[in-house]
Amino acid sequence: MRRVVGPLAALTAAAVVLLLAAPPALATHSIGVSFAGPVRAGQELVLSCPEGYTLGGGEADFYRDPQGRVPLPDQQNVSPTRYILSPAGDRTVSAVWVVPRGARYANASAGCFATTSIYSAATCVFDESLGQWVWQVDYSITNASSTDQFGTVYYRIDGGERQGGWETAVPANATVSGSFQVLPDNTVERIVVIEYEITTGAVFDTGPGNILLSCP
Repeated sequence: MRRVVGPLAALTAAAVVLLLAAPPALATHSIGVSFAGPVRAGQELVLSCPEGYTLGGGEADFYRDPQGRVPLPDQQNVSPTRYILSPAGDRTVSAVWVVPRGARYANASAGCFATTSIYSAATCVFDESLGQWVWQVDYSITNASSTDQFGTVYYRIDGGERQGGWETAVPANATVSGSFQVLPDNTVERIVVIEYEITTGAVFDTGPGNILLSCP
């Protein structure tokens, strides 16, 4: 049986805390994968999520013409015929539809949700070793899968170059925390985004990031 496979849509110092804090940032990423094109009855249409993501369901529409203009009766918003698990069996990675008789075109889509999430919060503190106020950015990385993750933690200020570069392992079903400091600039608003790049190449970040205002 021939398959039609859809493309993928893709640290501390002694300090005195001042009660100034930037809004926390939490990112649990989701992406979409999709397929649109000609099919043949009896084929398997497969949508798969990338490494680090779990599939959250999908739907497919089938059409009787090769241009996808004439819907096949009772073959719209069709749920997958079956699902495929990861080799470890800890997450659903693919959705599979068997193309029905009479179908010549299909649209299919599915949602993929990251098994890794990052939380971060920034607090204005006085660093006694430096003798000045700084932003301390605390973060935690949660790995909700049953497989250990290995990667590197970076951060960016105002969308600039990556900084940091701390090798970090996050065990299966566990949370790892860390922190770093950013010197304040009270003349401008600064945005800090944390990134965790695992060895497979997938990158997870804190989305819009933490907005750093005046400190103190």
